[in-house]
Amino acid sequence: MYLEPVTIEQANRPRETEDKIWETIIADLTDCINTPSLPNMATGSNGGRVSKAAAYALRGKANLYWKKYADASADLAKVGTMGPRLFDGTAGKYKQLFTAANETDAEMIFSLQNIEVVGLGSEYQLRIGSRSAFNSCWNNDMLHPDYVDSFETIDGSEFKWDAFLPGYS
Repeated sequence: MYLEPVTIEQANRPRETEDKIWETIIADLTDCINTPSLPNMATGSNGGRVSKAAAYALRGKANLYWKKYADASADLAKVGTMGPRLFDGTAGKYKQLFTAANETDAEMIFSLQNIEVVGLGSEYQLRIGSRSAFNSCWNNDMLHPDYVDSFETIDGSEFKWDAFLPGYS
């Protein structure tokens, strides 16, 4: 874990302890929560931005992983006071929550916005990103062959598909 910029020569630290990682996550989320200018909720045109509700929810989840159940309970209870509410769509229409029209609904505590905009995004996003990046990416579950081709085999030789899938080419 690096918390400050390092040169390539300095990027040789051993793996950090799990406790140190969780302490850093909790500290970062606590800093977010204690930031006075951070809104309680990010809705409407601010949808998808960080908020105190999102920071409490993520810190609560981190505390669950760290088995600090009392802290997790307190954080998750606090989320409910920040403004989130259950989706009020018509009965039987819960799937409407997951449409573009409702992606900033108050049930969405930290909804990542990924809307296609011509001229934005990247080739990387097109090839191995989510389908919402360009309205139809190639695949969001499996690596694209171009990405796999960028690696070597374990002995350092060039990767060749036919060696693993005869007849691939």
